[in-house]
Amino acid sequence: MVKKISALLIAFLGSVLLLFGCGDPYKNFSLSVSKSDVILYLSDEEGLVNSEDLTATISGAAKGISTDVTFSQYGANGVNDIVTIENVSKNGNTTNFTLKANKVGRGVIHVNSLEGTKRAEINVTVYIP
Repeated sequence: MVKKISALLIAFLGSVLLLFGCGDPYKNFSLSVSKSDVILYLSDEEGLVNSEDLTATISGAAKGISTDVTFSQYGANGVNDIVTIENVSKNGNTTNFTLKANKVGRGVIHVNSLEGTKRAEINVTVYIP
């Protein structure tokens, strides 16, 4: 009887330690982008920027946690495609990408972590010179 109670007590304590001892794998998880405001011009004219190279970085990801990101675009007045997101490449915990002017307008690019529910925003304005 004592052995059964001891075994149950050990199993109970083991599950409590497992449940509370693992901690939050997203505790130090963060997402940042290299720029939060971008101004582009709908022109190939020399001296005017029509694209911008940016980097998204995920820091503090615990082992086994994805450092992948996704993109979504929201424009003012329903114009959601003022830029195209091109040349997406991943290197470790960083993702490099290019925003290229597509239409005149203002919008926001949301860079979202695949895990950990983190989001960074990039405000984008595209002008005609």
